[in-house]
Amino acid sequence: MENLLARWIASWPDLQVVDSDDYDDVIHRLVMANPKREGRLLHKSVGNLAGQMILSWRDVGAGLACAKIAPPEIKIAFGMARMLNIEGEKQLVFQLQTSAKKTRLCSATETHVTVYEYIAPEELLVIPPGESPLAANAPKVGAKLGIAEEPEITAVIELAEQYHAPAAVDLLLRKAGFDPTDAIVSANSVVQKEEGAIVNWVVLASGQVFLFQSLRNGGVLLRGKDDESLAEAAMAELNAHFDRSAAAG
Repeated sequence: MENLLARWIASWPDLQVVDSDDYDDVIHRLVMANPKREGRLLHKSVGNLAGQMILSWRDVGAGLACAKIAPPEIKIAFGMARMLNIEGEKQLVFQLQTSAKKTRLCSATETHVTVYEYIAPEELLVIPPGESPLAANAPKVGAKLGIAEEPEITAVIELAEQYHAPAAVDLLLRKAGFDPTDAIVSANSVVQKEEGAIVNWVVLASGQVFLFQSLRNGGVLLRGKDDESLAEAAMAELNAHFDRSAAAG
């Protein structure tokens, strides 16, 4: 059977011999040739951004809280969670990596999200009798660094959904020539204008820092270091990009 299968496969008219060094590239091209592949990747990319900008209270709140630290920081990623003591109460607290390249602690409640100083645990050679090894090596919550209250967090989430902000970040990064895959977005602030609220976001993608301004009538992607405009899109274009992403889901 193996010999018959080998002769049959060798007889295929479109069969090509591929060098080992080119194998990965050829497989990638074949995968991307799937007509549904591009839409699925778009849906996944926008979904990842929506998870940070709309679906996660903790993400949005942590970004806003980090922006209020002096000097401001950018939310990067959450780490291990523990039950720690905050002002006499046990709360679920997450380790948080920020642009300051320091570990922070973050707690999220129904009314606010707060970022605290991280106090490293003491290295105990001998665990006290009756104490859990995990509890004995837990960090301590330090000074309060920044806080975002419920009204501001809710406003940012509602505006992000209304303005199609996740789809806007994906589209504008693509228009500017950057890969939106695995982009990190950190909420920064809301500015009230006569023409409507403007939501500022910090975007980390392709090893660079950008400022994204989300407006009622569209969005603008700015270079972080000098605020140069890199790409713009009106709401009609954002609506179309959102619809393409949703249709591929």
